[in-house]
Amino acid sequence: MSGNAAAPQNPAVLKDRKGLDPWRGTKPAGFILHPELFMKECVGLDVSIRLRNGAKWKGVLQEVRDNGDVVIKPAQELLYDELDGPELAEKLLVKSDILWLRRHLKDTDNVSSQGSMLALNQPQEEPFEAPSPTKNNQQP
Repeated sequence: MSGNAAAPQNPAVLKDRKGLDPWRGTKPAGFILHPELFMKECVGLDVSIRLRNGAKWKGVLQEVRDNGDVVIKPAQELLYDELDGPELAEKLLVKSDILWLRRHLKDTDNVSSQGSMLALNQPQEEPFEAPSPTKNNQQP
């Protein structure tokens, strides 16, 4: 055996060594780790779903069935993120064909947009001006 074999590492040591922020690793798992749970959390939201055949569908997630299949209503197929073809009243997407699901939050649901709205109500500071040579030469 060679002396270059990697010894098992403690994840906490690796985390400290990499200098990662304390919030990293504490975010809830998304679609990749728990697809059914993530999809159930997205019921009623506007979502886009990429399939194994390359198709991308957008609509409101209406139902996640027991077998993991999803129903979106109304459903619109996208081609290069542009609408493609007629809008369908309902589309059933099979779990085994789904590569990923992305939810599209509305601005009213997004916390960062609320922060930007609060910033609009606050008085704005005057813009920074470069010091002019005439102001610097004046003596009080």
